[in-house]
Amino acid sequence: MYRVLYILILFIVFPVSAQDRFITLDWQKLPAVQTLPEISESIPLSDNFYLNNYDVKIEFPEFVDLAPEAVVELIAKGVTLPDYPQAEVSVVTSADKASLNVRFVPVVYRKGIYQRINSFKLSVINMPISATTLAATRVATLATTENSVLSSGRFVKIRVSDTGV
Repeated sequence: MYRVLYILILFIVFPVSAQDRFITLDWQKLPAVQTLPEISESIPLSDNFYLNNYDVKIEFPEFVDLAPEAVVELIAKGVTLPDYPQAEVSVVTSADKASLNVRFVPVVYRKGIYQRINSFKLSVINMPISATTLAATRVATLATTENSVLSSGRFVKIRVSDTGV
């Protein structure tokens, strides 16, 4: 009894890091498996996000066999699925805030059986960028801005009285 209470207190006092999170999928809210739902997660990154490369691991997935009617539809459509979920990762910036976007299809074909993922752990791995790679990126950025179409020319500021198109 005291162990359970101690563990609950740990989770309240020390929240789970944004770098590792357990996710349980609500299949009632997802589209039917026949349309291949896509899971999308957005993870906030620190202000110096550009100093790292990011990768994501899907760990400890809980697989459940698909219903026979869903399997028939997937076979009829000729859908090819991996045996383990393949995550697509991208870094997106908006209003000077960066986030790591992760997307994947939570349906797999393992050992001759179509399965869906009920829950999993999403682990973010950040690897520091080497100083030489960072310097090369800065040089490429400078070269791009010097050759920009907007680097020279005549610019005019226009005032409008109303908002909208």
